[in-house]
Amino acid sequence: MKGSIRKNKIFIRVVLIVVIGTGLIIGGMKLATSNSEKLDSILLNQMIINAPNLELGSRMKAENGIFGGQFIYKRYKDIDGYIIPWTDVTGNYSVFGQDSVGFMQLNNSNGTHDFVEGTSQKMMKFYNQDIAYEKVVTELKTILGNENLVMEAAISFDKTYSLERIRKMVPENLNIAWLWLDQDDNGGQLEALAPDHVYGFEGLQKPNEKVPSDDVYQGNYNNFLSALEVLREDSAKAATLHDKYSKLKLKQLKFKGMVLTGQATSCKNLSDQKFIRASEIGATADIVPYIKPYK
Repeated sequence: MKGSIRKNKIFIRVVLIVVIGTGLIIGGMKLATSNSEKLDSILLNQMIINAPNLELGSRMKAENGIFGGQFIYKRYKDIDGYIIPWTDVTGNYSVFGQDSVGFMQLNNSNGTHDFVEGTSQKMMKFYNQDIAYEKVVTELKTILGNENLVMEAAISFDKTYSLERIRKMVPENLNIAWLWLDQDDNGGQLEALAPDHVYGFEGLQKPNEKVPSDDVYQGNYNNFLSALEVLREDSAKAATLHDKYSKLKLKQLKFKGMVLTGQATSCKNLSDQKFIRASEIGATADIVPYIKPYK
């Protein structure tokens, strides 16, 4: 009788171990899945608020385990209708949470210019009008005007401007691809701001006849606010920006700069405008007969 009771106790213990173990595995898998979904959300929303003229492409699974894994996210730039590959973003997730690496631009330098790692493309930078830099770059003035290129350029304003004013200042043959609204505190350093240190939202790269331009800009600003709301839980910077801009309507915003895209000849014609304090050319592409630029 005692032997039978002992066997039953052992059996019950084994069953409990199996049930608890299975529960822990299932719970861990669900938690890892939830964190992978949160990783997607963080990366997507981070791209919305501080990735000047950058788009998120396809996602590939680099590592896959029961309790975690790694994703590689492709990114690209749209330069007036020419799609250019950019650096990837790598994100890790597990039962303990998620983290992403790769948002900080990896670059190589020739001593004068920085180039995005993995591409031959030059990195553009931004200049805050409130800082007296030792040197301010105006690269649009170096364009000869006969280059058969499409390009992007970071335009830093001499002062802040409303969107209404900006749209009047920019010629119809150029695209307002991205609008610069805010930036990280650089700790008093007199250095130009890298793309991952400025915040803003998408402008209007390719007009859509079915959607009024005003609605596009408003929708992009709404996306910016929504992204800040999602990120504020994990980011003090996002929380600060959300508190500031959620109180402002689009027409009340004052912008520090923008990213323009267009053909080199069109950019050259803008180079002497007084509202441009600084200009840095970024990604470029040779124009080919079978790809028509937007403008």
